[in-house]
Amino acid sequence: MTHPHQAFRSLLPHFFLASAVCGYAGELSSNGFHKGRLASLGSAPSSSPWSASIGFGVKRLGSLDYRGGSQSNTSLLPSLFSNDTTITPAIGEESLPADRQYQDGFVNQSAITPNNQFTTFWGYNNDSQVNGNEISFTANGSRTATQELLSTSQELDFSDDLYSAVGQLDFRYQLPSRTLGVSSLLISFSLSSGDAGFRGSSFSGSQSQDTFVSTFTDTFALGEVALNLPPAGFQGTFAGPGPAISNLPSNRTFTESLATTDNATFSNSISSSADIGALSINLGPIFDGKINDRFYWEFSTGVSVTLFDWETQQREELNLNSSTGGNQRLATFTDDDSGIDVGFGVYARASIFYALNEQWFLNSQLQGDLGNSFNIGSGSSEYEFDPSGFSVTIGAGLRF
Repeated sequence: MTHPHQAFRSLLPHFFLASAVCGYAGELSSNGFHKGRLASLGSAPSSSPWSASIGFGVKRLGSLDYRGGSQSNTSLLPSLFSNDTTITPAIGEESLPADRQYQDGFVNQSAITPNNQFTTFWGYNNDSQVNGNEISFTANGSRTATQELLSTSQELDFSDDLYSAVGQLDFRYQLPSRTLGVSSLLISFSLSSGDAGFRGSSFSGSQSQDTFVSTFTDTFALGEVALNLPPAGFQGTFAGPGPAISNLPSNRTFTESLATTDNATFSNSISSSADIGALSINLGPIFDGKINDRFYWEFSTGVSVTLFDWETQQREELNLNSSTGGNQRLATFTDDDSGIDVGFGVYARASIFYALNEQWFLNSQLQGDLGNSFNIGSGSSEYEFDPSGFSVTIGAGLRF
């Protein structure tokens, strides 16, 4: 089944063919010199009051205002990172006896610990851990912190003017006599089509996770052991005997540093387009005047009726870019719509004519159109179309 929009576009070649046939038929029926309009300007009388012309040119079809919505802002975004975590090393409470494991040694409980909080079950790895009457041990932990920034959504707002080629077919009917300065009546048909496209992003959001390294440093008093400290690499036993130190650290310090940051950003990309075709009919009186034997002018103003055939399409993609997973497409939303609207307006036209001979003439014209705006849409987005514009055409015509 042919879409109405495609059918509308297919009218264009038929439109021009019909105009050519009308011109040819008019030529066959013509027997005199400019028996319509030029008669009113002092030329020979005519047997037919009709004349026809065809023209081509450029038309500003109107202006299109795009107000883009988004479906991404209503989507449930995945949580890419785990909840906040804290990993504490196995070094026990500072004020209570415990088995304490460090990167560079250990201080565990031994058989004597319940009696006096001392232990023979300890060991160290490096001479640098000893500082006078004290020995230090270090242990590492970690912590993660996740942050999700509020997702933001804004409405896209773009404007564009629609320009297109225009084909025009005019029929003029010569009145028997001028009435209030009106010499003829105009019936004009025009066909044009324009399109516009818009791209942008209206949605963004982010998630991030920081990973911190926690360093604990416990310091123990050596006491009398410092006088006869076993060398680095020493490892005591649970049962003893051996040098004994306190199982409780005399001091504990804590430092934290940022190790890594993982980021993820969400964003959408919107591609939207509108295609509008217009078939217009203008009806109005004609005022004219002679410039010389070859040139004359016309002015016409009246009402217009336009059939608008429109089609809109929108594609929206929700994308993820993360420092760990690269680029991913999370979702795709597509919308399309079409319809036909009828608009009413007014026009004003100024034309210059040049008579080639008794039958044929050339013309050029400037026309302005004024109409009411209407809305068309596609999914969450909306277009406001203002059909007010202008056209410039040149053409040729025949007096029947």
